[in-house]
Amino acid sequence: MNIKKKDNGRAVSIILGIVSLVAVIIIVYLSLPKSIATTPDFKIGYTGSPLLSSLYLAQSKPEWKKNYKLVRFDSSADLGYALISGKLDAGFIEPSKALLIKQIREFNNIEVLGKVTYTYGAVLIVKKGLTLKIQELAGHTVAISETSCKLYHALKKDLELFGVDVSKVKFVVIPFDAMIPAIEAGKVDAAITKSAYGIFAKRLGLSIPYLQWDVTAGDACCPAVTAKTEFLLISSKKSLDQTKNLSDLLLSTQKESDSQLRQATALKTGIPLPILESLPLAQYSLADSALLKLFVSVAEDEAKEAQQKK
Repeated sequence: MNIKKKDNGRAVSIILGIVSLVAVIIIVYLSLPKSIATTPDFKIGYTGSPLLSSLYLAQSKPEWKKNYKLVRFDSSADLGYALISGKLDAGFIEPSKALLIKQIREFNNIEVLGKVTYTYGAVLIVKKGLTLKIQELAGHTVAISETSCKLYHALKKDLELFGVDVSKVKFVVIPFDAMIPAIEAGKVDAAITKSAYGIFAKRLGLSIPYLQWDVTAGDACCPAVTAKTEFLLISSKKSLDQTKNLSDLLLSTQKESDSQLRQATALKTGIPLPILESLPLAQYSLADSALLKLFVSVAEDEAKEAQQKK
């Protein structure tokens, strides 16, 4: 009997010891700062673009640290595939890349919740080592997105005002997103492109001798909203509620000062503040999947037009 009592007493002691240890662990865990005690599992994809100033400023907010985690990708396309494969909950993707992956069945589980827009205008980007004013473009190769592009026609109009013989400028058609690589590769001397690319150009040390803000976005083919939209905030349907909370947080940053938005962008991207201060800020606002359908419609119209020209 004494042996049994001793064994029972030992078992009770062990159990009480385990319970005490668990209680201590729980108390210590609950006493930790939230940023240490919890690891956010809501993953947001981004590409490091300087146009995502709202996203970068949102990171300084208390609700960010306990809820969200940024995952960086080299391209919007990689981000999109990660999202539809379930590796991300939400992400900022370029509209053109969203259109590429839209044909995949899993994209049906994706919703658009917001958009990042940028002031529409024309910028002339010139390669390193070449000091050019627009009056000196004759004899040089300049990239344009297409001959019907408003930016191209704005440049032509200003060239004529300066007395430049436009026929002596060699214009070549290159997609917007391939222009800066073409300049760096020496394929062209300059490019007339959307103002949003100005930040990227300055970041690489390319010069911008010409800025034209008096250009109206949109035409019969391309509505203004598609011309101004640089990124879409897309979310998996299972994460919609949390992404809506994220969207609200991003909207709240729009009430902060331009200085705070630029400082957050400089800190996150490494782009010098003077460069960011020389150009407008991007804006975040609400959107829905109707915007993506509009992009699809524009792409289909452009494809038909290209086919008719053949």
